[in-house]
Amino acid sequence: MEETEELFDYIVGDMVKTKDGWVAEVTAVLTNTVVGDLSHTKNFESLGLEFEKQVLLKSEIELLERKTK
Repeated sequence: MEETEELFDYIVGDMVKTKDGWVAEVTAVLTNTVVGDLSHTKNFESLGLEFEKQVLLKSEIELLERKTK
């Protein structure tokens, strides 16, 4: 039986980083994805994205900072 990589449980408010180096604040958590506010990325305007909130795959992001209570 092959082991599958367990996806990290993110929570709203966590700061994450994508494989492309984009930084986002998690605004919603879904099964295999999160919605992230990419306006926290330096030079966000130069990314050419129409909206600051984007769907991000959990398998392609890493936790930068856990939301503090």
